[in-house]
Formats: sequence, structure tokens, C-alpha cells
Amino acid sequence: MKNNAEYLLKKIEKFDKNLFLSIKSNDISEKEIILNQNILLKYIDQFEETNQNLGKYNLNLSIENGQFVFNFSIKDLEQNKELLISKVARNYYFPLPAKSNYLIDIDKDIYWDKERLILQKNLFTTLNKLKNKEKNKGFWISGDFGVGKSYIMLSFLNFVAKNLNFKVAYIFWPDFIIDYQNNISLNSSEISSAQKFNYLKMADVLVIDDIGAEKSNSWIRNNFLLPVINYRLEANKLTFFISNYSLIQYEKILLNEMNNKRQNDIFEKKNIMRVIERIKGLLYGEIKLEGKNYRDFSN
Repeated sequence: MKNNAEYLLKKIEKFDKNLFLSIKSNDISEKEIILNQNILLKYIDQFEETNQNLGKYNLNLSIENGQFVFNFSIKDLEQNKELLISKVARNYYFPLPAKSNYLIDIDKDIYWDKERLILQKNLFTTLNKLKNKEKNKGFWISGDFGVGKSYIMLSFLNFVAKNLNFKVAYIFWPDFIIDYQNNISLNSSEISSAQKFNYLKMADVLVIDDIGAEKSNSWIRNNFLLPVINYRLEANKLTFFISNYSLIQYEKILLNEMNNKRQNDIFEKKNIMRVIERIKGLLYGEIKLEGKNYRDFSN
């Protein structure tokens, strides 16, 4: 513990002598330094990054009542917005619909009202496990339109891409299926169908949005979705699903569509259950997000 504290202090003295003197004058203990080592290492890392990108960052670390308070910002946000977007976007396998989506911050832009506290707690627990490279699972996140499911999960992915440097993927499932089928038929795309298939398998964190809203397609389900989630289950890849339906409702939707198409055979039913069971294997459980519709601007 002492060696770690001494190492941190030497680093701080090198990059920020004022902070070093402040730690000494406030009698910050070695124990307190070790308890805050993650934030101190982050602070030091940003100084080292600044050495490569002079003048682009503001770095502030203060001590308030014996607690470290860390603030990191980009100077002249408008001028350097593209830099931040590029830093986040390079870890996305698929581009997001709008550049502004890369700027959503889970620490700054999410209003954690009481309806969202369960999701908040579980997402931050998940982030800690990711940081520590512990075995992890995702969640099936359900809820009505406009309650913030997609917005929150994009902010989560941005944090992972920016701060943990993991490869992530976010897909809007109904549109993704259409694009995937078109790419197969046209055989011409910036990202080939084979690449899309591999990206979904290999992403460190995957979010599949609006599952259940797609037009049912047994071929896509059996030959694309099932192999992807089966691979991710066996490889312990972190996976989240967003839906307006609960997982039970999603299962019923698949079974009802099978019956309506008169495909009520044992083989097709088994394939549906394989999909459901593998989805369950990827998850700790389901979180229902409730609250107001944030898209209703009249409220």
C-alpha cells in the first residue's frame, strides 16, 4: 500500500506540484490516496495525454473535505467537439445515426429520477465489473415509448468506448434486419453482411434496440440472431436488449407469429425456444423502465 501511495505521489509531483503540495498540507493519508487511486490514475493519464495534445484540455483536481474531486473538460468545446466525437466513434463497430449521439454522457446528461434508480445501480455495477474485467451479464430493458431506454444505453456505450476503450456496437434491430437483407441481395455495402455478422459476435458490448418491433423473419432469427447470441453466450460477451415488450411478451409474439403463418411444427418451435433460452443466458434479468415520456415536449 505504501509503495502504491508513494508511486502515485511521485507521479503527481511530476505533473502537478501544486496538487502535490496540497495533498501534503492537507495531511491526506496513504490510505485515502489508495482509496482514491483510480481517480488519481485517471488524472495522471489525462496529463500524459495532454503532453501529446498540448492545449486541448482543462484538467482540474481539487481536495474538498479530504475527498478528491476530479473535473476534466475540453477547451473550447465547439472547436474540439470533433476530437471528442472521433475518440468515442472509433470504438463503435457501426456508426450512430447522428454525431451528437456520441456526446451523450452517462455522468452528466442522464437525469436519474426514482424510476431510473434500479437501472442506474445495475449499469454502474456493470461498469465496475467491466473495469475490473470480471465476468458480466446484461439486461433486458423494457418500457414504454420515450422513457429513455435508448438514450441511457447510448450514454452507457459512450462511457465504455471513451473511458474503457472497449469495442462496442449499437443496432436498431428492425432497421438492421432490413439493411442486412438488402446487403445480401445487392451484395454491395460499405459494411458487408459477413462483416456485420462478425461485428455483432465480436463486440465487447452489444446493445440490440427495439427487438420485438421487427417484421418476423424465421430465416434471420435462425441463421443470424441465434448464431450471434449463441456465440456471445459461449464467449461471455456483454449483451443488452431494449424493447417495448417484456421478455415473456417477446416469446409470445414469436410463437403467435409462427402459429399465424401455420408454421406450427416442432422444429420451428424449438428454434424459437433456443433463441429465448440463449437470450436468458446472456442476462442477469429484466429491468422495466417507467416514468414520463421524455419525447412529449408538452410536459
